[in-house]
Amino acid sequence: MSRNQFRSGGVPRTLIWAALILGLLAIGLCATPLRHALADGDGEDDLPLSGQWMIDPDDDDEGEFQFTIKTVKSSSSRKSSQHWSSTSTLKSEIEGLDPAALASGRHDVSFRVRRDAGTFQCRGAIDDGHGAGTFTLELNDEFARELERRKMGRPTRNQQARLAYSNAGLGLLDELEKQGYDEPDLDAFVRMAQHGVTLDYARGMGELGYKLGTLDRLVKARDHGVTPAYVASLRDAGYRNLEFEDVLRARDHGVDKKFLETYRQLGYPKMTLDEMVTLRDHGVDGKFLLGMKEAGFGEAGLDQLRKARDHGVDPKYIAGMAQAGFRNLSLETLIKARDHGVDPKYAAAMAELGYRQAGLDDLIQARDHGVDAKYAVTMADAGFRDVALEELIHARDHGVDARYVKRVQEKHSEKLSLREIVRLKDRGY
Repeated sequence: MSRNQFRSGGVPRTLIWAALILGLLAIGLCATPLRHALADGDGEDDLPLSGQWMIDPDDDDEGEFQFTIKTVKSSSSRKSSQHWSSTSTLKSEIEGLDPAALASGRHDVSFRVRRDAGTFQCRGAIDDGHGAGTFTLELNDEFARELERRKMGRPTRNQQARLAYSNAGLGLLDELEKQGYDEPDLDAFVRMAQHGVTLDYARGMGELGYKLGTLDRLVKARDHGVTPAYVASLRDAGYRNLEFEDVLRARDHGVDKKFLETYRQLGYPKMTLDEMVTLRDHGVDGKFLLGMKEAGFGEAGLDQLRKARDHGVDPKYIAGMAQAGFRNLSLETLIKARDHGVDPKYAAAMAELGYRQAGLDDLIQARDHGVDAKYAVTMADAGFRDVALEELIHARDHGVDARYVKRVQEKHSEKLSLREIVRLKDRGY
């Protein structure tokens, strides 16, 4: 299955490696000036017809490469933007590449990647199956004439370059016609290509029963990540014969392959797709479910887990509370503590101040009465470090804070107890 992306500014992960190998390239392969042809009347700055290429083995198919190209477009405003295009390309589609170059070691290479709209003439180096270098794009005039014969009009230089970079050709047009779509005009053809609608994408969606009727709906599906692989993941999870709108909604709400697989592997009962969407809307994803199982809540019902997620009780919170000394708590108890503002940071701070033996209910009561870590610290600094937690709560309820303690103590030669200070506060002192 081919995967095509055309985006500005983003950096594919392969480019991290490619940046290193570019330093190994032969003379003339680095900092190659990008050529700009004369404006062809389409009212925009010309796209470059040269740039850099990268090749990496395809993780999903030994018979394919991940072929990535990079161009830099300079505009009339003297600003520039980088463009990346990455596609899975069959080894057989790369003409002139010696199979020996794919073996271990470094090899200088020169090859062609031929597409309907134009041919990429590439040269550079391959090292242990990974390669990089520079290319020039030669536009195919016969392709332009064929579009004219199909009554689509002759593409401008930039339109044809975009079609070449996006790997959109006559096969895509034929597939769209086969599936009953209206033939696009040139602008629509270029637009859908730039949005990632390739021959393999359109064919794959059609084979799965999603002939969407209009090109706008097909582009929308691609933009939202509704791919043949995604539809297949829904089918594998038991969700078949779905309306397009239901598939789109599930994708938009994060019901993805990883979530579905984790859900199934953990043995939860099958739910409707709407129920799965609701789970995701509440922040319940595969990572959360797995983490909750590891935290000891693998047997908890989905309603309990969703409630816990809504209240901020997640694996990180549970682990933090355990580290603070509160282990083997029920979900309801954890939710209660979280709702009352007792989190790992608060529990650890209170323990450091001497309240390590305080129970969870004691901390909840203290938090409810405004005895937070800051209040406890300032009162400790004011001389009341070892007082009982209920005394701090009593003082806080009566409006006694560290500033008031300091003011009272300054007017008394002997140190007063906290209860004496509270009584003075109550009398309006």
